[in-house]
Amino acid sequence: MMGFMTNVMPFGRRDEGLMHHTAASVRPHTDVLIHVNEVRDEDQCNEVATALKEIEGVLSAEFSPRRGHLLIVWYDTHCTSSREILDELHRQGLHVQLIGPV
Repeated sequence: MMGFMTNVMPFGRRDEGLMHHTAASVRPHTDVLIHVNEVRDEDQCNEVATALKEIEGVLSAEFSPRRGHLLIVWYDTHCTSSREILDELHRQGLHVQLIGPV
């Protein structure tokens, strides 16, 4: 089971609870890294992450603690896409670029 999960989930994932979740073994998930041009304070970062988590299929959205302009989003590829995530960020008035999968 663990070998299969390694292929489905990104290496280094710390979401141990999810590794045992039934849906995690069936649905493919991916991480994407997004560059946010605007400098954000902690409250703004939380607002952005909260809005992204409201998209069906987005499991996690976090700004990098070391590089606050980098946003990592983990999502179910059967429920949403990187395009939908970028569209939501644009609706929030942000200028962003998709860097790619993590």
